[in-house]
This record gives sequence, C-alpha cells and structure tokens, in this order.
Amino acid sequence: MSVGGEELLQALLVKRSQQRNFTSPCNYKERVFVLTRARLCYYEGSLERRGGKKGCVDLCKIKAIACVQNYPEASSPIAGWYAFQVVHEDGILYVFTETETQRRQWVYALKQETQYNVTWQKYHPGLWQTGGNGWPCCGQLDRKALGCQLYQHFARAFLPAKEKKPLPPTPDQNQVMSSPQLSNSSPSPLGRPLPPVPEVQHVVAKFDFPGVEAQDLPMVKGCVYLILDDKNPHWWRAQDEEGREGLIPSTFVYPLTRSDIEQNRWFCKDMTRTKAEQLLRKTGKEGSFLVRESSQVGKLTVSVYSCIPCEVVKHYHVKQRPTGDWYLAEKHTFDSISDLIHYHQHNAAGLVTRLRHPVRPGEELPSTAGLSYGKWELDALELTSLRELGRGSLGVVQLGMWRGVRHIAIRMLHEGVLAEDDFFHEVKLMMQLSHPNLVQLYGVVTRCRPLRIVMEYLALGCLPTFLQARPGKLGSAWLLEACSDVCRAMVYLESNSFLHRDLAARHCLVGEDFSIKVSDFGMARYVLDDQYTCSQGARFPVKWSPPEVFDRGRFSSKSDVWSFGVVMWEVFSEGTLPYEGWSNGEVVESVHGGYQLPQPTLAPTSVYNIMCDCWQTDPEKRPHFMNLLELITDLMSSDSE
Repeated sequence: MSVGGEELLQALLVKRSQQRNFTSPCNYKERVFVLTRARLCYYEGSLERRGGKKGCVDLCKIKAIACVQNYPEASSPIAGWYAFQVVHEDGILYVFTETETQRRQWVYALKQETQYNVTWQKYHPGLWQTGGNGWPCCGQLDRKALGCQLYQHFARAFLPAKEKKPLPPTPDQNQVMSSPQLSNSSPSPLGRPLPPVPEVQHVVAKFDFPGVEAQDLPMVKGCVYLILDDKNPHWWRAQDEEGREGLIPSTFVYPLTRSDIEQNRWFCKDMTRTKAEQLLRKTGKEGSFLVRESSQVGKLTVSVYSCIPCEVVKHYHVKQRPTGDWYLAEKHTFDSISDLIHYHQHNAAGLVTRLRHPVRPGEELPSTAGLSYGKWELDALELTSLRELGRGSLGVVQLGMWRGVRHIAIRMLHEGVLAEDDFFHEVKLMMQLSHPNLVQLYGVVTRCRPLRIVMEYLALGCLPTFLQARPGKLGSAWLLEACSDVCRAMVYLESNSFLHRDLAARHCLVGEDFSIKVSDFGMARYVLDDQYTCSQGARFPVKWSPPEVFDRGRFSSKSDVWSFGVVMWEVFSEGTLPYEGWSNGEVVESVHGGYQLPQPTLAPTSVYNIMCDCWQTDPEKRPHFMNLLELITDLMSSDSE
C-alpha cells in the first residue's frame, strides 16, 4: 500500500519538465510512476529500489488525459517512445512510455479513475514546443491558448448503466463560472463564447472488423464505440472502450439507441414482403417466421411459413388497441410485442401455425467505400485470382481474394481499351459512391500490367442469366422489386450528379440475398472502342439509348431514365434481349418512327405504363428517378398484407 491508497499501476517511465515559465529549460528524466486511487506520483530510483518523491498530481485536479500526437513539423524528443498528457489545474504533465500497449494501459487506467471529474472542453493533441515554435497541432504560439480539439473523456460514456455512480452535485453559479470546464455561455480566454458541445453518438459493431491499415480501429461484434467524427459518410473516426482511436466503416455499425425490439433475432428491419417470402420458403421449415416493418408506415408485420397441408406464407399485421395492448388474434393481447411473439411461439392461437423458428437473412459483411479510407491504388501482390467469372469487351472478370480475407471481383483490362488518364483521374470520386444497390468499387491496380479494377463480388452473377435460369419461378412481385432495387441505385446516382450512360440488365448483378446491384457506372465515358459511335464520337449501346443520343450524342439523367425503362422490359421478359435479331440501324429507324417495345406477358398494364413513361421522345416529359421510385413503391405496397 502507498500513500493515497492501493497501487493500481507502477512503471519506469520518462517525464518532461513542467515548463512553469517560458524560459525554463526542457528536460526529460526517467522516473518511477505510481498510480493510486487518489494520486499520480513519480519518484527517483528504480522499480526495485524506489527513491524520494519528486512530484505528485491529485486525481481530483485532473481535467484531461489524452495521447500526444506526432506532427511532421514537430521534432520528437524521444525517438520511438509514446507520449500521453495529463492536464491538471497546475499545468500539463507529459509522460513517455516505451510501448504503445503500455501507453494505452496508463491512459485507460487514468481515465477510469477520473471519469467523474470536471473536464476541459478542448485541449491540444500536440506536444508544446519551446523556442517560439508553439503548438504544432494548430500553430498557436501562446502556451495558454485555447485548445484546438474537442476533448472526449470516454470512460463515463462507456461505463455500463448498472455500474454508473451518481454524478457529483451541481456546483453553484460562482463555481461554474470559475471552473475550467466553462459553460457554453461563458467567455473563453480569448473573449469569445465557446461553441456548443456536439451530441455524443455511440454505435454497436454488427460485425468484426480486424482493421486493414494502421489508421483503422479494429472492432469486435457487439462492442460499443464512441463516434468522434462522422463527416465522411463512409469512414468514421471512432474510439473504443480502451481509448484507442481510428477509422471504422460506417456500414459495420448501428446506433446504440435502437429500440429493444431490434435486438431480437426474429426482427428484420428493412425486409420487404417479397424477400420475406423468398427467405422463409428457402428455409422450408414449418413455422419459420420473422417480424418486419410493414409497407404501411409505422406498422409491423409477422410473416410465417407453413407447409402443412400445403406450402404457404401468411402475413399478419401487428395491431394495437386504444388501451395500448398488442395482438395478432383479438382474444390474446399483450403489453409488448416481445411478449406477443413469445406467446405465439408456443401457441398458434388463430395463426396458420405457431412461430417455431425465427429467421433472419445471412449476416454477410457489407461493402465498404474502398478497402480502407483513402486506399484506392492496390498492390497486385495482395490480389489472388481463383477462377474466371466471365469475359466482356473490356476484359476478363475473375473471382479473387484480397489479402486472403475478402472475396473480390477483379476485372483484368485489355490493353488500350480505356482512356487511362481520364479514367484514373476520377477513380477516387467513383470509390466514394456507396449505396446498397451499387456494386462497390474497391480500387485499381495501375503500377503493373494488365490494369485491374477491383470490385465487390456478387455470388449469383448478372441479372439476365439469373432470370433465364428461373423461368416462371420468380413471380411479378419479385420482378417489380428487382426494378425497385435498380431504381434506388439510379436515384442515388442522380442525386450525386452522376450519369451511368450504359445502364442495362447485363450491368446489374444479383447478391446471395437476391438484392440487385448496379455495376459499371461511369465506365462508358472512358471506353475507347467504336462499336456504337455517333458523329460526335460518343460510345453508346443503341438498344438502350433514346433519340437524343442517336442524333446529338446528348447524355443526361433523362437518357438514363430511357435505359431504365428498357431494363424494366428485360426484367419482366425474364432476361430476353431487347430488339432481339434487329440491327442497330433498324432499331434507330424504328425508335425515330415512334416504335416501343411490346408489353411483356408478365408485366401488368400499370408496370408497362411506367416503361412507356420512360420512353417519351421528349426528354423533358420523362420522369425523374425519384418519381419512378415512388410509382414502383406504390405498386409494391398496393397488395394488402
């Protein structure tokens, strides 16, 4: 035992002098650091023979504990060591550890012991430089200048609710105004009010994320993380429970504030009626069920599969009485939806069968915008080709692995098919496009030949082949939902002012969950071949193009709308090629004459009318993709559940 209570940590570390005035010499000395419940003290000597005490900081006076970042313009005083800072009422104590693990250990322990202290709102992440160099993090030359980075004391946020202790009583107004924390209305040392403190956001990892680069933060499924910066929509800066910071993919997490019902295995938030039926039929088990959001806003639906006496999927709305009770069968009401499901797991009570087996879709890793933040040029040695998936005008597409941990699709480009300077100039932009219905571009290989484009891999292949292999088996509801998936991708591209220019069913791929993703967006601009060339030199696929492209090479979001109408026709024709057997000249002449593709047998008149809206000769009369999505969504929800 030591003065101040039980010793929590002790180690031989290096400290920097306190620098109490500007002219103080800067020195670094090895000291024995000891952390107790009450104090952080340091001594002369060694771990085996501790000498006299040289200094001590009461934990109640500590305002912030943070790692010290290295900046290129700031010289590192102790090469290879790792610094952290203890900001307290009398100054800043800089401490250096020999390893990163040791630094994390000390920062975490100090944060745990000071989690209820009044903390600074801002601090300097850099190491104060003497000799007029100032703060390397923000360039300010005044040692007492207001901090430049918001301080997050993670321990209070991550402490489980059952372990939280009551916070100290609120101090009176005089105490608040003299406190270093400073309220939002209090003047800063520079005479200006401090900015409001951003709302704290916590997320839960849906999947393990090992981290692939030094800048990434590894995540463990089910653990909670604090979001420090979410300005980039695809890669967020986060902090884990041990105070480590790094980048995480936003698609791998969900908000901690999700409702209790969302934690249940049987709940599928974004599951549609059609996909629910496919999933339940695929299981083939009597009583397989799931709970999903209904097409009626604010309502839930229970979907259940039965094969006795014949195969059927039934959908039941979860209803609520004015008293607040929930029910599926009016005679059996419950205080919560979880209680309702629990009851019907043991009693059919009016349902086609009891709810025996909860089902949810496979938890596949979602795609990320790039394999890591800012990583678009990939190393060919990290790519392994497994087998050929197909061949096209651009080159061979192969199934591959990246670093042996992720399946990818690798497009090996033929020599001379791309205008390389133009294409690779925009690769970074294309990688930032990320949507559940777009095939994600992961990066390119340009430092060796052949050139490679690395993309997300979808196991069920291209849409026409998928449709042709299942004639008469998918049903109009699924076909309409496939069109909806394509339309959602195009709404996203249109909202980002991005044209596809080569939209066709062959450029739509099918995932294992039967969702559709659009690929090859932006590729048409960079292809050099002249298979379909108008007088202005633009390449275009004639059978998917409108008159303004034939005549003037004029591409727009409205020309993509025309192409989408042809994609809808392909889908409801189960993968049939449009204008099959026609030459390009015959197609151009017929379209100029007002010809439209005939109504497919599987397409209801309401669906065919949407196709015809897309084929308006005047581009201005064609709907926007958002309008098309609304029409398709209305048709999808028109069937009662």
